[in-house]
Amino acid sequence: MFGLVGGTAPTALKDGPMPLYEYQCGACSKQNTLMQSIHVKPGDTLCPSCGSSHMERLISRFAAKTYGTGDADPSGGTGCSSGACNAT
Repeated sequence: MFGLVGGTAPTALKDGPMPLYEYQCGACSKQNTLMQSIHVKPGDTLCPSCGSSHMERLISRFAAKTYGTGDADPSGGTGCSSGACNAT
């Protein structure tokens, strides 16, 4: 679920783009993804499902795709899965 803190849209993005944060509510246990300023203080985020302020920020997983030359393993490894790193 995507939402905004307080249910209001940002005004003209005067602070620049806002990041997405994942939260889990301590009251109803629902997980939500919220767009909010990095300046939001703990306790200011309300659960969009039940209105509780007992929201815990989760550590999000992310993916990054890089472009360039080299033998980098697309899984993010160093390419050792091909056996090139084994000592002989």
